[in-house]
Amino acid sequence: MLGFTTEEKQNAFKLTATILHLGEMTFKQKGREESCEMDDPIPGQNVCKLCGIENWQLFYGNFIRPKIKVGTEWVYKGQNADNCLNSIAALARSMYNRLFLWLVDLCNRTLIDPTMKKVNFIGVLDIAGFEIFEFNTFEQICINFCNEKLQQFFNHHMFVLEQEEESLAIFKNYQLFFTNETVVLSLHNFINLT
Repeated sequence: MLGFTTEEKQNAFKLTATILHLGEMTFKQKGREESCEMDDPIPGQNVCKLCGIENWQLFYGNFIRPKIKVGTEWVYKGQNADNCLNSIAALARSMYNRLFLWLVDLCNRTLIDPTMKKVNFIGVLDIAGFEIFEFNTFEQICINFCNEKLQQFFNHHMFVLEQEEESLAIFKNYQLFFTNETVVLSLHNFINLT
């Protein structure tokens, strides 16, 4: 649709699947020891297959017993299950961030292509609004904040400006009503995110 090549689409799908499989990786604690072991090897094997990593045991080993530098020597340090899951989560977030930036770059390159029809902007409408979870992480608050900013931008450009333009035309008595979340967005002044 946006002119992505088949290879670019396949790479995006592979990375998305890899991130999802990383989220399925689990570890179990080894009795009273500080170290852990893999719980189910299948998700890690799937990650390795998608990324072209031949040795899935080594892949797991890098999380369970990472090699760290102590002084001038390199040693292996056993990790507990929580530390392994934190490392996996960091890898998944980093991959997701890079995937997102890559997709934005592809979209921008496609939209700037002189052979394609030009568009002024892409309208994004977030109908659902705020996501409500039992525990909201900082990332979720940032996502909610950005969604509301996009919603306000969309409302302003699609409804307010359109209504002003229409008021100059035929429909003088037509009023369009929509939800305005400026109260929610004023939260950013309180926590100084801008």
